[in-house]
Amino acid sequence: MASEFSREFFSANRIVKADLHCARQPREQDLDKIKAELKSLYDATEVLLDVSVDESLLSGYVLQVGDRVFDNSGRHALDQMTGDKPDLATLKTRVEDYKPAANTAEGGTVVSAADGIVTVEGMDRAVYGEIVTFENGAKGMVESVEPSHLGIMLFDGAESVGVGTLVTRTGKRAGIPVGEAFLGRVINPLGEPIDGKGAIEAVGYNPIEKQAPGIL
Repeated sequence: MASEFSREFFSANRIVKADLHCARQPREQDLDKIKAELKSLYDATEVLLDVSVDESLLSGYVLQVGDRVFDNSGRHALDQMTGDKPDLATLKTRVEDYKPAANTAEGGTVVSAADGIVTVEGMDRAVYGEIVTFENGAKGMVESVEPSHLGIMLFDGAESVGVGTLVTRTGKRAGIPVGEAFLGRVINPLGEPIDGKGAIEAVGYNPIEKQAPGIL
């Protein structure tokens, strides 16, 4: 109730509240520039900026305004470059040609966490069964959709997900990659190998709730 009142108050008075996570403490002039840009973008009379330092971002920042997340961090850029396992020549070319791009996604914030289940505010367009990712790399699935919050079941990383953790949508429903290459391999609930034998080449992707094929 209090959070709903705050949102209505901020909206009525054109006040923007944003969370800024930086790899290092930002300079005052940088904060003033961000506030000015947000005022212009949202036609706001005032910007309330909550700043925190997160060295795991490596460089840059992650800015969350409502359910929008702007990821301009070094960690995101590194993930873009190393999402697969290219050979040395390919990696060298990518480094030389690389042009970083900020990632914009719909996101929210964890408001409670217990026993592998978290409650998240934000991400108003998330749907049941959607996979979400947390800022520490953990993944989860939307288990319940309520008017004011989401209930999300964690697949991993529960020990490092707590109140205030950022979470973003993937737009992808829960499913698992399939193919004969998975025979004899050890995988986690998302179909990712955990046996140390390298990546698995999938030939398809099936929803978790898909009806199983018949025996005959």
